[in-house]
Amino acid sequence: MYTAQMVHSADTFRRLAKVQYNAYCAPTKIGLVLIAAVCLYVGAFYSGFAPKLLLLVGCWVAVSIQLPARRNAERLIELAGGEFPSTAYRFSEDALRIESGGETRELKYDQIYGLLEDGAYFYLFLNRLSGYMVPKSTLSPAGDAAFRSFLETQTGLGTESPRGLLATGLRGILLRRRNARARRARNTSS
Repeated sequence: MYTAQMVHSADTFRRLAKVQYNAYCAPTKIGLVLIAAVCLYVGAFYSGFAPKLLLLVGCWVAVSIQLPARRNAERLIELAGGEFPSTAYRFSEDALRIESGGETRELKYDQIYGLLEDGAYFYLFLNRLSGYMVPKSTLSPAGDAAFRSFLETQTGLGTESPRGLLATGLRGILLRRRNARARRARNTSS
């Protein structure tokens, strides 16, 4: 059995939003990259006022690719009104128990949509839009590798990196495909 404690802040809301966006909003990111590329191309290789305006739009879109994640995080921070949640996790063999705000929720491992990990957190996503952050520093017993192995065994999913779409290598693409197949298999068997 593992336990962990998460105390949110404005920074953790921003981090979770960025990880969620990078991991699960590929169509949005691809669309923004394509819009930026077309605008920059037209603006750079054609003359006139309209192409120069498109050059400006392309530059703005290129630097705003992470804007949806920042906007979502700021919305959540505003809704929290300075009262950030604290969550206690208890990972047993059969389920994850989550205590937050005086309420307890039990989550079966087959309800977890995705596992992600960076240097400081494990991220357990319930779907493409919502998830939990588990700080590695509060894991008991300590041990990132053992905990990762436990989660992968219980969920049937591989742990992905929260790097952005453009930084994903072949290993990441193959892992995402394997996880998608595992989710489909879980859905058809239930």
